[in-house]
Amino acid sequence: MKLAEVSFVLRLFFWSKMSKFITYILAVFAMAVWGFSFIWEKILLDSFSPLSVIFFRLGLSAIILSVIVFFRKKNEVIDKYDYKYFFLMAFAEPFCYSIGEVFGLNYISASLASILISLIPVITPIFMFIIYKERLTQMNIFGIILSFTGVSLIVMDRAKLTGTILGIALMSFAIISAIIYGIILKHLSNKYSGLLIVKTQNLIASILFLPLFFIFDFKKIQISDFTVSNLSIIFLLAFLCSSIGYVIFSQTVRKIGLTKANLLTNLIPVFTTIFAVIFISESMSLMKSIGIVVVFLGLYLSQKNEGKIHKISLNLPR
Repeated sequence: MKLAEVSFVLRLFFWSKMSKFITYILAVFAMAVWGFSFIWEKILLDSFSPLSVIFFRLGLSAIILSVIVFFRKKNEVIDKYDYKYFFLMAFAEPFCYSIGEVFGLNYISASLASILISLIPVITPIFMFIIYKERLTQMNIFGIILSFTGVSLIVMDRAKLTGTILGIALMSFAIISAIIYGIILKHLSNKYSGLLIVKTQNLIASILFLPLFFIFDFKKIQISDFTVSNLSIIFLLAFLCSSIGYVIFSQTVRKIGLTKANLLTNLIPVFTTIFAVIFISESMSLMKSIGIVVVFLGLYLSQKNEGKIHKISLNLPR
């Protein structure tokens, strides 16, 4: 597919009048892509460090999106007063979030880390009520709790919940970073296209990661590590996960709000589990199966019926 055709497809995907049904379909696709990213990253980690993988996918994503924006030929300019919010957003996520998650996993089990990260959709409504006055129905709140329970069942199956205080602190840092990212994204998504937001976000984040890459990983990189298979996976991570996935998420936040968009991220461990069973022969236990059903039920209830939402903009200082 040519870049001009990619740009055309994206314009169709992110047409301002697209239905809420299409929004959810695209959002589920993004969660499936992010769920599969863990399998791709697991392959790359045999050759590269986590820091290198993050830097490669963000840098390539920034290049890809810059080319698509160029062929899109839409003159979209960032307001000078918003540059600081783009920087803060990119600093929060992917930069700080990735730092907290990558280094936190050195001191905490993956299962406990997954449970902590799944708290993001649980905590987000509190901040959205304080800042945006978004209210959820009792059914929505029950769905949020149920979805979190489902994720816990999936990741706790035959797993150990172990970790140090430092590991929990680093994962908490990642959680706070993700919430800050979402709040700023909510503000910017009302003013700019998802393409521009994600392109700028990933460009800034890749620049922030550049010194860390040269300090810790550059000398360890071997040319022989850049096999056709590894390069293909890096491209897929950059294009599908760091580009298309984030663009879709940005548009989803604009259409259904941050709280409900964040809740859909609980589908990521569901898809990761399903893909692991299909592609790397992991077993599907009864607890995982129940957890997947509970997640879907919780998400259905959390999205059902609109809570009373005051559609106001976040009054960030200029």
